[in-house]
Amino acid sequence: MSLRESQLWSSSLENRRRLWFQPSECGSATAICVFLDAEYYLDRLDAASLLGELQSTGQIPPVAAVYVSHVDQPTRWRESFCNPAFADFLADDLLPTATEALGIDHTIPACLIGLSLTGLAAAHVAVSRSDRVSRVVCQSASFWWDDESLTRRIPACSSFPERIRIACGGRETVDLFDHGDGLVQRVSQLTANRRMRDALLARGADVSYSEFDGGHDLACWRDDLPASLAAAIGIGQLPT
Repeated sequence: MSLRESQLWSSSLENRRRLWFQPSECGSATAICVFLDAEYYLDRLDAASLLGELQSTGQIPPVAAVYVSHVDQPTRWRESFCNPAFADFLADDLLPTATEALGIDHTIPACLIGLSLTGLAAAHVAVSRSDRVSRVVCQSASFWWDDESLTRRIPACSSFPERIRIACGGRETVDLFDHGDGLVQRVSQLTANRRMRDALLARGADVSYSEFDGGHDLACWRDDLPASLAAAIGIGQLPT
């Protein structure tokens, strides 16, 4: 799978990050997939090969993709915790840059994909900037953060993405976990994901929810990714 690498500077975030572009190999792209945590999705989950396979077997329509570096772990933490500047960077800077680089229409549907901390970030961007993000995949998202503040915001949200996919492991049941630097997880990943699902459904959002047999683990996210992508952007899930 051939990827083209580039870099993007953000004046609002004051950092530069690497991007990897993947054009559609199966016809004109009908959507663009934006993978946060490129270091995990590319190096550990082999998402680029998987995306090509899903298209070639007809499980999803033709799509292009951009994989976005998290720069480093301190930056990942700072940007993933429902950071408005990061949301605007993705919607206003990253997406136009990616669609231009890939030679696709800038109005094409965008699907944002993240895991754990970046799953939280993906959900935050999707509900904050649904004008630019119409699909979102959240794998074991850290909805427990800040006493589930993003979930508590859902009743007041004015708009939602057209399709939301939430997947979490049935064994992600650890609570009262100290992540360090004063960051304490008071509810389990599983409980927090179920509560987010319920809050979104109560507002009438289009939610696909799945609990896989596993924990907070890269191998589990790799196994879940085909089903989650199909749920968000599979045949029949995109406008024609």
